[in-house]
Amino acid sequence: MAGFTFMQKTSELEEFNNRPAHILCLDDEASVLKSLVRLLRMNKFNVVVSTDGHDALQKMTATQFDVVISDMRMPKMSGAEFLAKAKKLAPDTQRILLTGYSDLESTVSAVNDGGINAYIQKPWQNSLLLSTVTDSVEKYKLKKQNQRLQQQITKQNSQLKELNNSLEQRVEKRT
Repeated sequence: MAGFTFMQKTSELEEFNNRPAHILCLDDEASVLKSLVRLLRMNKFNVVVSTDGHDALQKMTATQFDVVISDMRMPKMSGAEFLAKAKKLAPDTQRILLTGYSDLESTVSAVNDGGINAYIQKPWQNSLLLSTVTDSVEKYKLKKQNQRLQQQITKQNSQLKELNNSLEQRVEKRT
């Protein structure tokens, strides 16, 4: 039975690793979103877009994203504010700031409060953006794999303790 569980876990892990990555793109400019969607979908990413930070956060509560790409300057909610809320909502989701606006204070806020793992200037180079997204997806998947393995180890350690206690009780009864 333990072998089946191990095989089942291995199968789940392979399925998780082989699924297309889910990317959420947030920008108030439709042309930017169109370019991002085209580039990312051509490279086999599953892409969801939003033009508003509040809408993007709602999408994050409904779907687990590997990576979030956000613009900095948007009406209603800044990129730094969105990224900080996204970090609280989904701490393992990797966050990328994509902006043409270079205000040091806002960028520092996005780094510190939003915990971004990459900053890319507009207009971006496709190869740089793709390698950054690919690296971010890999980091996300590694975090998730690590969490699953830690849970499995904890469960197996608990089972070993129970078996050990049972064995000790049997030995005690015989002696």
